[in-house]
Amino acid sequence: MQVAAELSVLRQGHKKLKDDLAPGAENGELLPPPMVVGRQIGKIMDPFYSNPTQTMSVLEHHSRLEIIREQAKPALLAHKEARKMDHGVW
Repeated sequence: MQVAAELSVLRQGHKKLKDDLAPGAENGELLPPPMVVGRQIGKIMDPFYSNPTQTMSVLEHHSRLEIIREQAKPALLAHKEARKMDHGVW
């Protein structure tokens, strides 16, 4: 009998929490989130997600820079070595 009373209290608490979570919801469903419309969406959302075209171009640009940086390392080492040899000649 005590378990049934505790279960009833827990069900009432659960129902109260559920009602507090979605005030004005019909049939126990949550209300849809607010819709953001307009050009100023970048001020509300994370800029990474608000402008996917710009995000993609920035990522491609930085990727190209990293590739070029890695490809230039051997050339830079060869240049430094050549300067050392030229300096040794003098």
